[in-house]
Amino acid sequence: MSPIFLTYFGTYSMGYFRTEFGVFMKKKRKKIVRIVLSLCFVLIFVGSYTIHTRMNVAQRLEEVLKQNENTFLKRNNVTTVNAQELTTTSSGAATTDTKDFTQFAYDCENSFDLESRVTSIITWGDSMTAGVNGDGVSYPLVLERLTGITTENYGISGDSSEEITDRAVKYGSTGDSVVIIEMGDNGGWDNNFDELIQQYHEIIDAAGTDKYIIISSTDDPNDYDQIWAYTDEAIGLENTWYEEALEQEFGDHVLKARQYLIQYGLEISGLRADEADQERARMGYISEKLRKVNLDNTHLNAAGYTAQAYGVYELGIQLGYWN
Repeated sequence: MSPIFLTYFGTYSMGYFRTEFGVFMKKKRKKIVRIVLSLCFVLIFVGSYTIHTRMNVAQRLEEVLKQNENTFLKRNNVTTVNAQELTTTSSGAATTDTKDFTQFAYDCENSFDLESRVTSIITWGDSMTAGVNGDGVSYPLVLERLTGITTENYGISGDSSEEITDRAVKYGSTGDSVVIIEMGDNGGWDNNFDELIQQYHEIIDAAGTDKYIIISSTDDPNDYDQIWAYTDEAIGLENTWYEEALEQEFGDHVLKARQYLIQYGLEISGLRADEADQERARMGYISEKLRKVNLDNTHLNAAGYTAQAYGVYELGIQLGYWN
């Protein structure tokens, strides 16, 4: 083909398509404008909802922290739930196997201002760490506010202990960070608790730190859906078999979260214990006020995660991780 023909053909084709496209755009202009406007409204709505949700979460967190600044940090004795009554089993024998979380007192006026001994906090876990059912509140979020230390939340909903361990080992050394681990509720240890213990050690060894906290399960012992073995005995604040095993292996580094929430969860959240709560506590169950029982009997709600954060915060003080 000659260059003249190609030039003519190209010019004609471009003119034709330009004309046809113009006619098409003229016919569809109103429809396109409507679509664009609709997309703009959707983006504005999503953006506004996200900002509003974040503001609500921040506001709830501020209210909880402000409320507990005087009632929690200065407390020396627990009055909301009778701890001695909770340590009594169904046979009437009292147990002394309960750790005293009120053995120390400190001043709330300077507890937030002192220089921290660690650079950051790294939390590993599943949906309990991620904060499912917490309406944006998770224990790592609250813990960061309490300590003033940057806290990284590596909780992924549905992860087994094996998957959590793999992620943590790949992450490697954590430097001067405190490592907090909560796992096991989703399996991954083949019902062999020694395997779960080994997985904890793998995470701690990979982090290269002796600054760590292990959070035991907050599942109620009578929950058929939990993995730890069912019991309907009234155990109160006695150790479950897995709480005892963790404590034997890791000692003071273990926060027995179920027991802590039974003792102090309602008080920390400014909630009053009723007869149902007292009976649940006697049986060894966490108050339903600290869960969203209409959704499930595993996860905590915002009040529950907040109380758990206070438990971690107290234990960190005892271990000398922060002031």
